Amino acid sequence: MCVMCRIATAFDLSQTLQRLTFAGMSLWYGLEKLLRFRDLLSTFPDPLGIGHPASLIAVVLAQVPCAALVLVGFQTRVACVPLIIAMAVAAFGVHQNDPPVMFRHALVFALGFLALAVGGPGRFSVDHAFGRSTSSDGAGVAMADK
Repeated sequence: MCVMCRIATAFDLSQTLQRLTFAGMSLWYGLEKLLRFRDLLSTFPDPLGIGHPASLIAVVLAQVPCAALVLVGFQTRVACVPLIIAMAVAAFGVHQNDPPVMFRHALVFALGFLALAVGGPGRFSVDHAFGRSTSSDGAGVAMADK
């Protein structure tokens, strides 16, 4: 196997692992919020001043359908945007005065989804299967074909 083939495969595996980890955990947290929706309606943080219910709905919409799309690698870059926004708001708007672990947790998620938005879903994704992936893995695959 050529060196560029190994690099492309390693990149694709790392993108897949990153996608499964961040999206899977975000989906888990979103489903927890969805299951406790009624309990959270009046107490969920409202850092943007849009109301507790609207804030909760926005986060659940980011963490459930968007995370599910990222998980399978469908419309990955677009689906990462609401997740990046939600986690950035959580880090800088909700948890900025909390213990550092809460701030860092949200920040790590925001940066993880930002890296996916920049790097793309990788070869092992629905986007790639339908020829819609524009991640840098195309360069590695093209070089491997030479």
